[in-house]
Amino acid sequence: MQKLKNILLLVALALGILLQHMAQAQNQLRAAVAGSGAANSANNNNRVVGTLGQATIGTTGNSSTMIKGGFWHVPRQILFNPPPSSWNFTANTGGNATIAAPFAINPTIGGQPLQTGDGVGVFFLRDGSLVCAGFSIWDVGRNMSITAWADDPQTTVKDGFASSEEIRYKIWDESDKREYDAVATYRSGGSNFAINGIYELSSLTAVLTTTHSLVLAQGWNMISSFVQPATPALENLLSGILSSMVLLKNGDGQVFWPALNINTIGPWDFRDGYQIFMQSAATLSIVGTEVSPQATPIALNQGWNLAPYLRNSPQDIQVALASIANRLVIVKNNAGQVYWPQFNINTIGSMLPGQGYQINVSQAATLTYPVNSAPAIVATRPSSKALFDASPQHYPSVPNSGVNATLLVECSELADGDELAITTSRGLRVGSAMIRQGKALLTVWGDNRITAEVIEGAPENEALTLKVWSQATQTEKPLAITSLREAVTDEPLANNLRFKIDALWLATVALTADVPQTFSLQQNYPNPFNPSTLIKYGLAHDVKVKLEVYNLLGQRVAMLLDEPQKAGYHEIVFQGQALPSGVYFYRLQAGSFVQTRRMTLVR
Repeated sequence: MQKLKNILLLVALALGILLQHMAQAQNQLRAAVAGSGAANSANNNNRVVGTLGQATIGTTGNSSTMIKGGFWHVPRQILFNPPPSSWNFTANTGGNATIAAPFAINPTIGGQPLQTGDGVGVFFLRDGSLVCAGFSIWDVGRNMSITAWADDPQTTVKDGFASSEEIRYKIWDESDKREYDAVATYRSGGSNFAINGIYELSSLTAVLTTTHSLVLAQGWNMISSFVQPATPALENLLSGILSSMVLLKNGDGQVFWPALNINTIGPWDFRDGYQIFMQSAATLSIVGTEVSPQATPIALNQGWNLAPYLRNSPQDIQVALASIANRLVIVKNNAGQVYWPQFNINTIGSMLPGQGYQINVSQAATLTYPVNSAPAIVATRPSSKALFDASPQHYPSVPNSGVNATLLVECSELADGDELAITTSRGLRVGSAMIRQGKALLTVWGDNRITAEVIEGAPENEALTLKVWSQATQTEKPLAITSLREAVTDEPLANNLRFKIDALWLATVALTADVPQTFSLQQNYPNPFNPSTLIKYGLAHDVKVKLEVYNLLGQRVAMLLDEPQKAGYHEIVFQGQALPSGVYFYRLQAGSFVQTRRMTLVR
């Protein structure tokens, strides 16, 4: 019985080859592949080459085309995206082999069977690169055959398989417009090419191994990957960048700190986003299996989550997060840009492969990204990116410290182009933004906990103040908070703004009086201090100002100011690094006004 089956198979294949040559003779004027291996002009119009010598099949011409040859049948009413031009091949080289792929073997990509319109190609090596030697289009429910062309000995360029050369396979995913390497097994014929050879496949599976390269900048990076690593152990996965990194942490605060031999994270989880701190720039390569975003749900807890982006291409953030739209509060990226749908604010634009995102939801939710073949953007719609994403010039942007809060400011007194700055009690600027339509969106950066010897941002609970630079008058003015609310709960807060990691604030502000009615010298803040403190004072009119610091012996230890100044409110930072601990006095003399206050330096 088995012999009879083999005989019938050989007869069917021979009949296919005969039909092939008949079709080739009838359609040779329309052949899409020239003898040199390059496609003719028909291929430039998105036409697909038939590997059995049939007429070319157009992406729009399929509706009227019925082609049969050997095991290949392309039905009516099929519109498909052709394989890429790299699948062009040279036909009629003087020799070939026939490869049968019965529909029963059910070729797969990532466990999913091929669909009608997907392609299967055979490839040979030329100068270290894979070159196509023929392909066919899969038709669900029908057998398929591929003509694999041999090298033409009359040409100087290798244009097909050499005798005994290994036959290599690729699969074209028509819906995702991607190609994959593939692994084949054989029921008969073996894996090496022979002219007039007849081969029957017993399996064909796409190899989904992918390398995802993440470019990491010096400092903090928020990362994720659409690849499930083959070796998820962090010690192995990050081995190529260990000399450049300090630590990796997830959204639960667990860390991988190689210098201290600490790993409370465990292995890499592709369903998580991560923050990584780099001493120097480096590239992290993640090798493994590409995940299917539509089949990979991500559980989000109420509140903040550090989440991955699982698509292999960018997508408009509103579309990407459509599955959690009814529970989404705000999203932040590594740069502190936000998508805040409640206020129609989107300075992120599109989500990007390789990036991690902080996502805040009002209650637990399940995030599922659209399939990779889904459109990258939606129809044109108003965007707030240009409105809130302009870069201040007078108050330059603040470096990423790894932690931040978000403040949306409203002030009807300010004009477009005015710049806002937010500072700590020490005078350190920790955020800035430009006013547009009476609003400004500030990312308020906290202190980087990795660099304990340097204060780059606001420590937790640090008092914050706002000021504005007027483009019209080229002057700086203080701002007073008249209303402050917690954005998620709308709970009113005291108007003395203090830093809190991941806080979301809504503030209404107003210009303070430009000129005080009297001279004044305020108590320094903080007090006690180490090593710096902020001194504020008010001038009722233009006057020469002298501001000095004395020790308990009455000796002057610092001259902070000795010059004329304009009327208004002023502030200055006193740095006490060079002084020992102790009590000091600072003295303001402005015309006839003299006032002295006491401060304490504690080491």
